[in-house]
Amino acid sequence: MDGVCDLGLVGTNVLEESALERESTGEKAGYSVERSLGFGRCRLCLAIPEEKDFAGVADLYGLRIATTYPRLLDRYLKAEGISAEIVTLSGSVEIAPRLGLADAICDLVSTGSTLEANRLKVVETIFKSQAALIRSPNTLSEKQQHSLEILTRRIEGVLKAEETKYIMLHDPPARGRRLEGRAARGLLRGCVLGNHGVPQEVRCQQHTRAAD
Repeated sequence: MDGVCDLGLVGTNVLEESALERESTGEKAGYSVERSLGFGRCRLCLAIPEEKDFAGVADLYGLRIATTYPRLLDRYLKAEGISAEIVTLSGSVEIAPRLGLADAICDLVSTGSTLEANRLKVVETIFKSQAALIRSPNTLSEKQQHSLEILTRRIEGVLKAEETKYIMLHDPPARGRRLEGRAARGLLRGCVLGNHGVPQEVRCQQHTRAAD
């Protein structure tokens, strides 16, 4: 994000926090986002002790909220018109309420197991994050640009493959014909090929199942 590297993989929560910091000092972002990558998904959430009641965001008024993302939290609180004290911590935010350092926390949540272990519950989600591929504003050489194109194509291939399933099975010839029939009706997509000791031509069906 400082132009030291040509490319980077980073969470959008880090990008957004950094962008808000730079914005406050009049600096430019120093990077561009090539694409979101669809993995590393998590949420930046507000959480309070399990025994506390929560009727709405107004209940955050006047609380001390511990977080590693003070600018994202500050933006959210201002948008909601809530006055609260932000306590900036560099790690182990989830233990802040038990130590008496804060009344609530704002932290990244994936499965929620860490919050549960510390007897906390999510009350609001303020930002949704995932991994992203970024690049510096520096001009890439022809070789670097070629490498970026190859990397981007491979990422696209992986993301596309995640939306499909590959199934292999051995089936008697009679049932194999029934599979071909299903493929022809759009119930299966892909290839049906003979595997019974007799070379057969691969027969591909690419029909899309009609809407019910």
